[in-house]
Amino acid sequence: MEFNPTRRLTILGIASAALLLGTRSILAAPWDNAPEHVKKWMREQENENGESCCGLGDAPPVKVGETNGQYYFEWEGQLWPIPLEVIDWVESTPVNRHVIFFRYYPEASGFGVTYTMASVDVYCAKLISPQG
Repeated sequence: MEFNPTRRLTILGIASAALLLGTRSILAAPWDNAPEHVKKWMREQENENGESCCGLGDAPPVKVGETNGQYYFEWEGQLWPIPLEVIDWVESTPVNRHVIFFRYYPEASGFGVTYTMASVDVYCAKLISPQG
């Protein structure tokens, strides 16, 4: 079998991107030491269709803001919009702050090539009502 440097670089680039993406999920799990009632609440959250909001690792602490009726959260130094259809206004949360369930996809690159741009998918947003 003949050595193919292009194939080897492609495989290394894909492996590097996979490692980077996998590492981000591990780093985004801040609830390991949370009280059991907080973990239980996080696991029980559902969207308006009755689907799970995902897991504990999908809701790291974030800052939330609003401009002209559009809500945003800050992650990795960027502001990301919260789709209005995923917002659930609640009186409170067990952590006394807004909770956004999302998956972050960092920009993946290697060997001078960018494979993807950073993006997020927001599954659920439990925002504390201003009246709450």
